[in-house]
Amino acid sequence: MANKGFTKSPFFTFGLPLVLLTVAGSVGIREFAALRIDAKKRKAHKLSTEEIDALTQRERKNFSIKDEYTRLQDKININEWENKRVPRPEEK
Repeated sequence: MANKGFTKSPFFTFGLPLVLLTVAGSVGIREFAALRIDAKKRKAHKLSTEEIDALTQRERKNFSIKDEYTRLQDKININEWENKRVPRPEEK
């Protein structure tokens, strides 16, 4: 008879499974997140001093906006252009 009291109680039919799933999900997500973080840490590669020197010793090209502007102006002739009309959807 005491068994029927537990099964008829809404806490044991709905509340307890909800609480257990919530706690188990929280623990599971925490473990999976820890695994993901550990995998990322293992993938991280520390550079040796020789690799750092090789990467930083390369020569960089000096860049200026003014030089780039003049280079593009020489490349494009703005005096000779043709207006091209794009057809409208109903004209296709």
